[in-house]
Amino acid sequence: MARDALYMWLEHPWLGVGIGDFETAYPRYHSFPTDMWVDHAQNDYVEAAAETGLVGALLILAAVALFLYLAFRNVIHLVGSNAGWVRLGAAIGCCGLLVHSFGDFNLHIPANAAWFAVLAGIATSEQSGAGSLPRPVGVPPGALVDLGLSELCPARPEPSEAQKAFTPFCLRVLAFS
Repeated sequence: MARDALYMWLEHPWLGVGIGDFETAYPRYHSFPTDMWVDHAQNDYVEAAAETGLVGALLILAAVALFLYLAFRNVIHLVGSNAGWVRLGAAIGCCGLLVHSFGDFNLHIPANAAWFAVLAGIATSEQSGAGSLPRPVGVPPGALVDLGLSELCPARPEPSEAQKAFTPFCLRVLAFS
């Protein structure tokens, strides 16, 4: 299927067959006998090149290169804090999905694409301070809250230091405003 998609790309090299039109255009390039309906190329990159042409393929390549640069530019400094390890783990998770895309169309599944976007956001966020979790610009330093949302609900009392220490690191979330 990927080879057939490459032939599709060769016939429409600049702009491709159109985003989302792989399923419609594929029967014309089908090269092997089967009763299955083919809706994806089983390779996200080849399918993207067939659908968007050279213009889209270059934009995708630039986006992947930018992600890799932003995620791994300070890899030595990342391992110095818990937040850095979280960012590094998110970057490695994204890389796993990117590698998996060579043999499947996993980013066409909305849950996988959403998870990739969340991981990419975490992996490329700026470090907000030594030992702290990354925060987007404009979020005040007190915005890191536990799952009880104690700092966002004024009716609840502030948790004690013992309660904060007991809350596992992985259960803390960023409150985006």
